[in-house]
Amino acid sequence: RNRLDGGKERCDSPTVHENRLHELIVKAINAAFAEHSTKPDTYLHDIQTAIMVNEREICGVSERLDELIKQRESMLEDLTSLSSEVLGENLKKLHTEEKALKCRLDELKTENDDFRFKIHKASVAMQLSGDISVFDDKTVRKVVERIMVESNREVAVEIVGGIIIRVSG
Repeated sequence: RNRLDGGKERCDSPTVHENRLHELIVKAINAAFAEHSTKPDTYLHDIQTAIMVNEREICGVSERLDELIKQRESMLEDLTSLSSEVLGENLKKLHTEEKALKCRLDELKTENDDFRFKIHKASVAMQLSGDISVFDDKTVRKVVERIMVESNREVAVEIVGGIIIRVSG
């Protein structure tokens, strides 16, 4: 459903003229910095805490992976003490757990990369925390996460750090 392909009948989303949208975005950014001057610091602290928690879990998962490797090597060194069926079952269990742990390790590393990117964006936003008077695409891209047009007179702007400001006019 879009207005370009089917006209107004195919799209019921509100329309806001680009210049008006730019004015509302500038208004929202200025309001966010005025009302929430300490919130980015809290946001950064929360993300850094999440990274530390992930790092601890990464260490735990890595240690467990090392243990599994040692268990597998031990089993393979002493082939005579276990029947081939028991050895096969044990190796399969180790392999299944190792696969799951490697998957979790990848997830944690990806989360940490995402967190670090958010920290970077929030740091940039904090440096820009003065009033802006005109729409600047580069500044908006650094500070704004998303823009939601709620009606032809109201826009919600999500600033880096999770701050959502609704402006109308």
